[in-house]
Amino acid sequence: MAEESHGGDVSAMQGVKDDAAAAGRRVLPSPMDSPPAKRKKLTALGTGTEEITLYDKNIDDPELLETIQRENRSKKSTIQAASIDEFCSFETDVIANAKTFDMRYDENSEEKVTWKILADKEYATDDDDPMIEYPKKASFNVDIDFGEVGSYNDLKDIFFEHFFPDVVGHAQLIDEFHSDPRSPMYTTVQNDSIIFHDPNNKDPDWIVKQCYLIMVAAATESEVGVENLWKRGPTGGRRDYPDFGQYLPRNWFVAFQAAAGYMWSPKKYWYDEKHNKPWDIFVPALDSFNAKRKKLIQVICLMMDESIIGGSPKTSERSRLPSITFEPRKPVPLGTKLRNSVDCVTGILVHQDIVMNVDTENDSLRRETTSLSDNSVMPTHTAEVLRQVEASGVVPGGWVGGDDCFGSVATSVEVFKRFSVHSTFLVVKSNQDFFPLKALHAVLKARHGDRSAGHWVTMTTTISGVPLIALAYGCSQDGVSYFISTCGSTEVSPIKHECQFEDAMGHTFFKLIKRPKLAHFLYECLPLIDEHNKQRQDILALENVWRTEDVWFRNITTLLGQSTVDMHRCFRNRMIEKGVKKAKVDSIKVIKFADLMCGCLKQWPKPKQHIVVFENEGGTRDERLTRIYGKDGETNKPPTKQQEQQGRNIGNAYVRNCFVCRGYLSKKGKQINNQTSFWCSKCHMPLCRADRRKDDEFGPPGSRDLTCVDAHYYADNNSVIFCGNIHGQKEQFPKEKQISLHPRLSNRT
Repeated sequence: MAEESHGGDVSAMQGVKDDAAAAGRRVLPSPMDSPPAKRKKLTALGTGTEEITLYDKNIDDPELLETIQRENRSKKSTIQAASIDEFCSFETDVIANAKTFDMRYDENSEEKVTWKILADKEYATDDDDPMIEYPKKASFNVDIDFGEVGSYNDLKDIFFEHFFPDVVGHAQLIDEFHSDPRSPMYTTVQNDSIIFHDPNNKDPDWIVKQCYLIMVAAATESEVGVENLWKRGPTGGRRDYPDFGQYLPRNWFVAFQAAAGYMWSPKKYWYDEKHNKPWDIFVPALDSFNAKRKKLIQVICLMMDESIIGGSPKTSERSRLPSITFEPRKPVPLGTKLRNSVDCVTGILVHQDIVMNVDTENDSLRRETTSLSDNSVMPTHTAEVLRQVEASGVVPGGWVGGDDCFGSVATSVEVFKRFSVHSTFLVVKSNQDFFPLKALHAVLKARHGDRSAGHWVTMTTTISGVPLIALAYGCSQDGVSYFISTCGSTEVSPIKHECQFEDAMGHTFFKLIKRPKLAHFLYECLPLIDEHNKQRQDILALENVWRTEDVWFRNITTLLGQSTVDMHRCFRNRMIEKGVKKAKVDSIKVIKFADLMCGCLKQWPKPKQHIVVFENEGGTRDERLTRIYGKDGETNKPPTKQQEQQGRNIGNAYVRNCFVCRGYLSKKGKQINNQTSFWCSKCHMPLCRADRRKDDEFGPPGSRDLTCVDAHYYADNNSVIFCGNIHGQKEQFPKEKQISLHPRLSNRT
């Protein structure tokens, strides 16, 4: 029909409607009160014909747009399925010898995608592969000098400059965090005079960096948790306790632990009591991580996958996170999910995004339309791939790959159209638009029956100007893998695939079968992020060492582990480039490398605890004792109701029984219990400040030659009262080692 305008002659429009009505047809509605919108044509529908759902790409209502697109996708899938079903209904011989397959996607036109079916020994060859020269050497933007084997440069400086998120200024921020009474460590910080910012040092943040290095150093120890890692003395095994107190006082680290997870976040979230806080707390740290990777390395080949920061909810539905993900196939199935990508040459993570709720995740590219013939809305998985490729800075002519979470025709087309980057993905049933999955399977079965292992079928086409390869590969007798790619050779790879199968008796056997080069390259790269996750989760295992209910500190702990693994992989590449033998480089595993990183830990120059100074008998300073304090750092208990009525604002002091006194028996043969409000400043063993040597409850005057404090500090390593391990509150004095200093009474009559 002739072109008309809603703003033109109304009578002419009415005439068109009248003519259509007389012929028994309906016309698409066009409200006269709508803004002038030029239409190229009007479509007249016959009686009983359904209207075609039209939509404007600029619809502002996302829910309406999504509803319309869902309806159109359903119709499109039905049309494609009909084409595939028609092809699969042919005789087996016809399918096996078919040369093409036509996939229709629009019921109102004859438009279709024609897939060329290659014969059994017809391949997409190396000559046709635009990525024939895959990079074998890393391309770094920054020249990092690790030094020579056995004489390394300062690994700490390299780590914080190039790998871990930026911590400049964090010392001042932590001090500011704990200066507010709402801080969970406010009282302890005030009592112990804890100050992280050191203006007299050339690096004012060195204490913060020391804390992170201590966390890495814990990966090389067998102990876990703050209490055990700050113990010292023999463990009863081959190694002594770590004694991390030589690097940092325990309370200082606990104060760091309470604040570290919030140091990248806006200050308004520091003391927010909401159970489910926003991702804005963690995203800035992740952005800093990503920025350093983009500055570090030039990416040519990129592999995409995902990681889980494990964490089971304890006190709230989502463990105080905005959202939580459950992936049962992951070794750690529950926690914060990261969508990430890795450089295929070095194995270094180059970009990560948090998988959030639909309401809060990144909407970038999700509402755009694809370059496919049907102008469909961008699928979520395609938008994720595009964001990763763009953020990672993959060079034009590069390559990206991934598993079936990312693979589809739309993904391959969009990546090439927008960034000139090639791709290879696995494909699953949920992402089949324009992909001839069932047709590929039908041809594979028609040609090779039930013995399809080691065989493959290839189809090629061009969609929106992008050449595509669709491939079905029999990876076992029962399993078939499907690939979509814009590059690669389908010739036989010189490296065969190891296929596992069971015989009739249930015995497991392995058989080497052929596979195409295209599949081989993807399979070689697919485990890269899984291997990275294994080194972080199982070998370094920092999340298990530093267990915490603070989800934000746990997320930072994961970034610390990932940064350590990345630096180790960069170290390996640089050492091999310098000519160091691969066997020698491989001998430096990630645990050993973590130990080398922490070799520059400084001995703590300050007193290990906040010391209460007392004077002994000679009037000299005694710094061996400090007041006993509770979990919140207070040396006094909260006042009871009776004490409050008496006008007191603090309760009684925390007291315990002196452990040295418990080693003696009274005249009646019972354990002596003397309460004290002081303990050893190093190991927290309760000790009497008073001199008990003249107390007759122990025996005649002069029976004891040492005070409780001196007896504790001068005890040998095998003594029960030796100053070594952190003393447990419930620890009992062994009865067989208790002694009586009272004279023995005669039983003679």
